Amino acid sequence: MTPSLFRLFVGLALLGGTTALLSAAPDLRPGEWEVTMQNQFQKMPEGMPPEVAKMMASQAGKGRTMRYCITAEELRRDPAAWAGKDANCTVSNYRMSAGTMTMDRVCRHDGETTATSMRGSYTPTSYAMSGAINHRGSKRGSGDMAMTLKMQGRWVAATCSAKAR
Repeated sequence: MTPSLFRLFVGLALLGGTTALLSAAPDLRPGEWEVTMQNQFQKMPEGMPPEVAKMMASQAGKGRTMRYCITAEELRRDPAAWAGKDANCTVSNYRMSAGTMTMDRVCRHDGETTATSMRGSYTPTSYAMSGAINHRGSKRGSGDMAMTLKMQGRWVAATCSAKAR
């Protein structure tokens, strides 16, 4: 797995899971949100190039902060439809009520499977989640990988800035 493929894998799994969870949540505020994420690798793929393994290990446990935009329209949508923009992904076990949220998401691409499971709590202006990502790969250097993650998000503004994705 190349460094860029790794970033894509983690980015899609985390942002896809986060935005899918927040979608269809009418009690959350639309606008710009800031999320801080920490991950810890439980299993690294065998046969991974040493420079990629070193880069991945260096990211473990470090917090990264990103900003993204959620529109009022996205908050009204069914999360399965929102997360299902990728026809290769399915969402199940989605629940968001009374300050608690859960979601499971499975994506299948080119003989590889990535399963994401998220659990957490929320208010209209914040959320905290923990979860796990398990990747089963068959391509050279992309083998099986497992990681846990923690995310905390906070509402920043009603209008999204250029920093928001």
